[in-house]
Amino acid sequence: MDIVRELVAVDLINPREHSKTICFDVETVQTVRRILRLQRHLQISLDSMALVFDLLDRIDALEARIRNMEK
Repeated sequence: MDIVRELVAVDLINPREHSKTICFDVETVQTVRRILRLQRHLQISLDSMALVFDLLDRIDALEARIRNMEK
């Protein structure tokens, strides 16, 4: 549970807003798994993780544009 609090504190994940207890979407659970995998395999700090996710999102967007251009 400490890692979840840490991830919320550094704004990498956010709990659902309309919940009395702390709940997360399925996508958030997948994000946490991805974060933990990146930490374990690449030893990326949580402070750097936001930048890594931004770069991965940009790569995904560029790949989608390439796929659309190839059609």
